[in-house]
Amino acid sequence: ITAISDTYAKWSESMGLSVDLTEGGMGVRSARYVLILDDLKVVSVEREPGRGLTNTDADTTLTKL
Repeated sequence: ITAISDTYAKWSESMGLSVDLTEGGMGVRSARYVLILDDLKVVSVEREPGRGLTNTDADTTLTKL
């Protein structure tokens, strides 16, 4: 498991995994998501639909590994 930083949300934005919080003064940010790769192939992408943890929490993510 590797956590990767996307300081300016450019990579997340290019994948459609960003959220625009400009109205709240925060700018474009990375959305909360989990990206699972196997041998550099995307196996699963889970994005939170809103606040809270429904599909990117540790227990849910571990079931997909």
